[in-house]
Amino acid sequence: MKVDAVIGSSFGDEGKGTITARLAFESKKEDKKVLNVLTNGGPQRGHSVTLANGTQIINKHFGSGTYFGADNYFYKTFILNPMQFIKEVRSSRCYIHPDCIFTTPFDIMANQIIERKRNAGTCGMGIWQTIIRYKDCPFSTTFKHFIESKTFEKIQLLKGIRKWYEKDLTIPKDYSEAWYSDGTIMHFIEDCKTMGLKCAFGLSQKEMHSFDHVILENGQGLLLNDEGKDDKDATPSKTGMDIINDFCLTYNLQNPNIHYVTRPYITRHGAKSRDFLGKTKLENIGIDFTNDREINKEGEFQGDFEYGNLDIHELYKRVVNDFNKSVIKGSKMILDVTHHDQMSRDWKGFENVNYWTNPVVGE
Repeated sequence: MKVDAVIGSSFGDEGKGTITARLAFESKKEDKKVLNVLTNGGPQRGHSVTLANGTQIINKHFGSGTYFGADNYFYKTFILNPMQFIKEVRSSRCYIHPDCIFTTPFDIMANQIIERKRNAGTCGMGIWQTIIRYKDCPFSTTFKHFIESKTFEKIQLLKGIRKWYEKDLTIPKDYSEAWYSDGTIMHFIEDCKTMGLKCAFGLSQKEMHSFDHVILENGQGLLLNDEGKDDKDATPSKTGMDIINDFCLTYNLQNPNIHYVTRPYITRHGAKSRDFLGKTKLENIGIDFTNDREINKEGEFQGDFEYGNLDIHELYKRVVNDFNKSVIKGSKMILDVTHHDQMSRDWKGFENVNYWTNPVVGE
């Protein structure tokens, strides 16, 4: 079995979707059975894949290898969002870890209402509110338990979540209709039912080892890890080797290729992006970004998309530091440089480097 893990080396938007899709595409050409594992965060990710015919596929709740025939596995550290799943649903076979938690409409609306005042650069998908709710709110359970509950129990739980938020949250007029509507609750219950019918719960050791190729696709990047130095804007999830270790040890997977993905420059979203980039912001260096097909350039809640100079020495230190956490036999570190045609850099210190100049995947 071949095992690859794809990790963002900075703040996300490095090209993890492209690398994952390329790995899946190569296996598809050899008629191999591929499993694409979503490891952390939730569908706030926006991993894009550009096909040879120019079509761009945005993967949020599905792995970037799905188009090329990969099955999907939502691991226990991935936060489910049944509403996004239904919007994006693909023909892929999907597996859900029985311990997965899930986001409700009230988590999303609360996140957006709070962000209007806070302006910290969240995606507005309710990830942080979901995590806080599971820590503090008694009305929380796994997705598996929820869909196996009776309808009146589901309604009771969702109304409990709504009331729990109302203790500290004033609902503005433009959210009140959706917030207080029983239709919101019933529609969400229906979405959950549909998702449950389209997915299988759990994946045994035997089933895991029936795949020829397993691709673990991380979200976000190392500089957003909740143990990172940039704590003010860290994501509340592990973005590096931690979950890769856990997964591979759980399923007895060995010899993984650990792909650290980067651009030759750095990118960042959010309210703190301009302050962070500061003097390192890319200006007048001969790169034209106007025609970039970025899918996350700006958003009402996330903030603008910024470019800056990448310190390769610091990149090397954080990549090596993360890779050294690996406890998996036969791990190999690889640096995947996307957008290589836009800027030439000296990747001193890295032994295994792949250069990608064309974002197109497929033939």
